[in-house]
Amino acid sequence: MFMKKNFCIYIALILILSLSGASFAASASRLRKLAGAGDAEAQFQLGVAYATGEGVKQDYKLALNWFRKAVEQGHMGAQNALGIMYELGYGVPKNISEAKKWYLKSAEQGYSKAQFYLGNLYFSLNDYSQAFDWWEKAGRQNHAGAICNLGYLFEVGAAVSQSFETAVDLYKLAADLGDAKAKENLARLGISYIPQQQTTYAIQSQSQTKAYKPQNYKDINSLYQAAKNGNASAQYQLAEAYFRGNGIGQDYQQARYWYQQAAEQNLVEAQYTLGMMYYQGAGTEKDYVQAEYWFTRAAENGDENARNHLKAVAPQAETQRQAEARKAALAQKQAEAEARRQALAQKQAEQRRAKTAQKSSKQAKPKQVQVWQCIKCGKRWDDNQLMRALGFGAVFDAFNKLNNDLSGGSSEGLPPGRICDMGGECVWRRIK
Repeated sequence: MFMKKNFCIYIALILILSLSGASFAASASRLRKLAGAGDAEAQFQLGVAYATGEGVKQDYKLALNWFRKAVEQGHMGAQNALGIMYELGYGVPKNISEAKKWYLKSAEQGYSKAQFYLGNLYFSLNDYSQAFDWWEKAGRQNHAGAICNLGYLFEVGAAVSQSFETAVDLYKLAADLGDAKAKENLARLGISYIPQQQTTYAIQSQSQTKAYKPQNYKDINSLYQAAKNGNASAQYQLAEAYFRGNGIGQDYQQARYWYQQAAEQNLVEAQYTLGMMYYQGAGTEKDYVQAEYWFTRAAENGDENARNHLKAVAPQAETQRQAEARKAALAQKQAEAEARRQALAQKQAEQRRAKTAQKSSKQAKPKQVQVWQCIKCGKRWDDNQLMRALGFGAVFDAFNKLNNDLSGGSSEGLPPGRICDMGGECVWRRIK
């Protein structure tokens, strides 16, 4: 069991005063006159007066009588009021089934207070998924108590994945709308609260526009097939199923994928929800630039909640763009430095290859052949022939003198280009 004492559930009868939001300055007699003439709003307000004792003696039976008259004319506030009376057992035996019936009639017509109380009722019955759904609907209409309650579900991880950050964000939104319990919860969590003076908020789901028309599918497989075939509404419903874990395992990444498929087909609810997922980091990293993009698309399609979120996300998106630009510039510089390093390494490698090739070329270059002529007989031999004929030991001072002369120098003062015998008489001379 969750710590419901921290919850933003209002059960005091005095809250019926909030059902209409109207002033009770009009006299009871004037209300009776209008109510008797069949004015549904007057009948409802007269019922509120009797239920609370505002300007008249408190009388639950009379309150129920006037609420029922207003209900006969389809008054949503009166339907909700009947739900409260049955839930609390004021003027009638306590009956949760009847309370749920009247809450639901009003809530399905979009009455935010009935959506809020219906969520409260489901929560008291430990049906946290239904509580979440109805509070979310009320939250999209800026019902502060509903937004606060959603924050609590995120805080404790009921029907949703536990997220302290999301809980704090929702508590702050509710506090901005004047919810006292939300401020208490922030204080309990040690979070300082600074009013943002914003008055319109929405929860991550479909917006209030009516472009989305849910369809009934016999099972999740039929829904998946319709989504796969490109039906935008089916794609959105499948995304919702993945997001809530209704009939299928909860998977935020799959939810985001199918929201995007529907959003790209210009379904405004999907565009808005996708923006909220990026804004809150549900199933992905927070990305204010993407959030801004999808809020813009939804706003262009007339979604008022998206317009309001654009005001909040714009500065964050600009900060992110600047950070990404700096990161991209740094990456570019690093890439350029790496390119220069690789170019230098390639140049050095080419230089090494060139040196190696040059060295190999020098080693492979054939030795220049020199021609020698015998001074006595005129015979001509090249180096090799001369060496083979003369040898290196017995007659000549072989290797040293020959080597020296072949290089163009001289040995022991003898003329260059000459090979001499031991007595110094020149025998061969170099002619080429």
